[in-house]
Amino acid sequence: MALKKIIRRLRISWRKNWRKRPFFTIFCLITVAFIVGVSAVSGACRLVVYINSSGRIYDQVELVPETSVAMVLGTSWMQRRYGMFGAIEPSKVFYNRIDAAAELYQKGRVKHIICSGAARAEDGYDEGTTMRLELLRRGIPPKAVSVDNYGWRTLDSVIRLKTIWGVKKVVVVSQGYHVSRAIFQADHYGVNAVGYCAKPGPFLQRLRGNYNRESLALIKLMLDIYITDKGPINPNKPVDPGELQRVRDIVSQSGKHWSKCNCFY
Repeated sequence: MALKKIIRRLRISWRKNWRKRPFFTIFCLITVAFIVGVSAVSGACRLVVYINSSGRIYDQVELVPETSVAMVLGTSWMQRRYGMFGAIEPSKVFYNRIDAAAELYQKGRVKHIICSGAARAEDGYDEGTTMRLELLRRGIPPKAVSVDNYGWRTLDSVIRLKTIWGVKKVVVVSQGYHVSRAIFQADHYGVNAVGYCAKPGPFLQRLRGNYNRESLALIKLMLDIYITDKGPINPNKPVDPGELQRVRDIVSQSGKHWSKCNCFY
């Protein structure tokens, strides 16, 4: 009975508002339809990406297949406490990724770590170099860490991994939702990838990243791959020659391969 009363009141309210404010009502309908449409498309994209990466994402370092190279995907090392508001503080998402990458090396699962992120010379913003410094603080040898400052997007990081570094097998390090998207892109561009999940950040940051931002990122992922065929922003920008040679030497010495297996996601 209570539900019937609620529905009846909604109908009455709808009729009154429609007559008094028709343009506002139409605007609300269009807005709701847009949100529902984006959510449906994003949900379908999310399902496809998750199914594709099933069995190739790990949360236990002992289960990660041994390989030559891990790639840490960049993010800002500082964040606002409440998403877009609040005091600026160190980002737990960033430091969790660093801890996960360091753990892979220290446990002998990888031999080299590539830090791929964005950099801006004008304001000193440099994700890759900051990741390297944090890895060195955790005891990773300097020669075991390389930097790619042209990983502006996940797509750039994945494509440059193959075209610039010559790496075709990699362990991607990031939070779970991000790793799934990176593996999907890696499959499309011929890179054999598995993922190692870093611990998630605080709830508000997970909500903003995993659900809000990632919903649009998944739609853009499908557009970039299947419609616009968009490539990297800086496809041919070189990296440090010494680091490049070290990575290629490590890759050439490794003859190990892995196959897809049923592991935790």
